[in-house]
Amino acid sequence: MSDMHEVFYRDPHLIVCGMLTNPDFEGGMDYSPYHAFDKDGTRLYEHMMGSDWAWEQATEIARDPKTHGSAFVPIILGSDKTTVSVAMGQTDYYPLYLSIGNLYNNLRIFVLAGFLAIAQTEKRYHDNPGFRRFHRQLFHTSLAHILSSLCLGMSEPEVVRCANGFHQRVIYGLSPYIADYPEQVLISCIVTNWCLYGVVGDVEPFTNDFPHADVYELLSPDLLHQIIKGTFKDHLVHWVSTYVRRKHRGAPGKAILDDIDRRIAAAPPFASLRRFPEGRGFKQWTRDDLKALMKVYLPVIEGYVPNKMLYAIRAFLEFCYIAHCNVILESSLTELEDAIAQFLEYQTIFQEEGIQDNFSLPQQHAMNHYPGMIRLFSAPNGLCSSIMEAKHIKAVKEPWRRSNRNKPLKQILITNQHLDKLTAVLKRRINERRRGMLDRSQLDAQLKVMGLSSILY
Repeated sequence: MSDMHEVFYRDPHLIVCGMLTNPDFEGGMDYSPYHAFDKDGTRLYEHMMGSDWAWEQATEIARDPKTHGSAFVPIILGSDKTTVSVAMGQTDYYPLYLSIGNLYNNLRIFVLAGFLAIAQTEKRYHDNPGFRRFHRQLFHTSLAHILSSLCLGMSEPEVVRCANGFHQRVIYGLSPYIADYPEQVLISCIVTNWCLYGVVGDVEPFTNDFPHADVYELLSPDLLHQIIKGTFKDHLVHWVSTYVRRKHRGAPGKAILDDIDRRIAAAPPFASLRRFPEGRGFKQWTRDDLKALMKVYLPVIEGYVPNKMLYAIRAFLEFCYIAHCNVILESSLTELEDAIAQFLEYQTIFQEEGIQDNFSLPQQHAMNHYPGMIRLFSAPNGLCSSIMEAKHIKAVKEPWRRSNRNKPLKQILITNQHLDKLTAVLKRRINERRRGMLDRSQLDAQLKVMGLSSILY
């Protein structure tokens, strides 16, 4: 705790202004909140600016005479620890990504904003209360310093030239924070009883100095870590395998698991249906692997587990497919709540069979909040950490492989700087060509008017 911890970051204010002024986003960005309805008058949820949360924030901004008439720009932060090397010293990095909520979900990109410090200690101190408190405060202090350049724009509007070519007054605000679910820590400004409520009260949150940022609304739904990986892979798939081994001990149980693998491998080739030639024998599952397994998992275990167990998994899959929709109707939220109720009713079979003692699990508890979260922040697809998982490859893993492994973080930063400059040059050339600035005939005409020759160009 007495070591010096370095935090590398880019100015988030410049990143946000770059996104707002990017002409590539013209027609794919909302500048004011709205409520969307289908032709039957049913409320639908798609993009963040069509959510109740964005509407409430804009209402608060309109009440202040100084900020009245300003466009609300939600700042989306995301962090997810990634491992680039296991055999060579367990090299981990904690990148921080940034985006804005005005972009449509299908256009949303996350930009690498920095690398957070990871405090290391000996194993005997991992559960030490003092070190855990220091670890949490280091995280919040780092974020507070990184976002300090946005503080002024959260209280006083500034004029920015937007992607549509018009200048507009904007006001910034923090929107839901996306994190790897096991790393999430519920924080509170009020000192409460940890034993009674389980709330950490000895941490100063990074949102203390930021208006339009409610610490209780910063954690968003995460389909990848809460639902796909958490509930499906780590719970349901594991519980079914445990049930088969306990019900059919020894060789018969292993034979059933082998037959389940054969059923998975026997899935016929079909559009958008992935095949697993070796069954479930993966040491490391990706998001795409798990989503593909969900499509075939229910029929491959039929006959080997009780019907009530099949009903529970079917209700869970129904919940997943509704939550993954790009556009969610108000009527779909009713179906989502019904799927949750059925899952909670039928999952007691795992307790009756002695597979699981209780269901006090954060990932499954989060399912109960999805209907309210969807109304609050719109479709979860736009806030899923899977967007950052893909970003890890280009921003962290590939630059690490190009380094010489000696203080690789600074080399990773230089590689990202070079890539950003190349991208900026390419976009500038495309923008100039789109405007006709590189058209030879127009250039010659303009130079002729000026009395110059094109040879000077």
